[in-house]
Amino acid sequence: MKRLIFISAFALTACAPKAVGLIGSKYDFSRIKRVALVSFSDYPGAAGSGEITASAFELHLLKMGYSVIERRQISKVLSEQSLDMSGSIDQSTMRKLGKLLGVQAIVLGSVTDFFNVRDRTIYLNMPEHDSKPVYGEVVTIRQQPGSMIKTVQNIVTGYEYDVKNRLVPTVETVPAHVGLSVRLVDVQTGQLIWSASDSGGGNDITKAAQKACNNIVLAINREIGKR
Repeated sequence: MKRLIFISAFALTACAPKAVGLIGSKYDFSRIKRVALVSFSDYPGAAGSGEITASAFELHLLKMGYSVIERRQISKVLSEQSLDMSGSIDQSTMRKLGKLLGVQAIVLGSVTDFFNVRDRTIYLNMPEHDSKPVYGEVVTIRQQPGSMIKTVQNIVTGYEYDVKNRLVPTVETVPAHVGLSVRLVDVQTGQLIWSASDSGGGNDITKAAQKACNNIVLAINREIGKR
């Protein structure tokens, strides 16, 4: 069995779209100083994926210049106030949370893809070449006194070629891959400040999450820079 190792995520991301950043029209970004990363919903079947990507994105929020509320503090407030932040969040809940935490905006997101490094078997169509000789007769006549001697020989005059395809099992190592969709929302108005989505790959799930977060932040900063 042959083994192929892909050392980059190109095979997974070659057809993926670039990070898309959407910026609120004529929004005053300077008024957003403190933000709270409330939650990232898990990828289906990957419990804990939201927590992993949220931790990675929290670091990138700090790099963007935001003051970020600790998520332990957020969890405590949510528990004390019996606030459910899963699913859609109404404006009154958002405003209340903003007041309790002292933030101007909250970060919400969802994990859209989440796969760790893994092996998978694929079948390659491998051509096999086969050949067999083609024989022909060579007749030789020798003249002798009082007689003729005829000799017939079978010799190879060429070859017939045939190509057949055979399925060969091959193991390939697929890099970790994480997809993420994130949005920043004004707690007072409910206005979407920015939104972006992208994915990233890496040698492990943490690096893949960091790559996805970095791509998103680059897209957001690029769009903000155009304003």
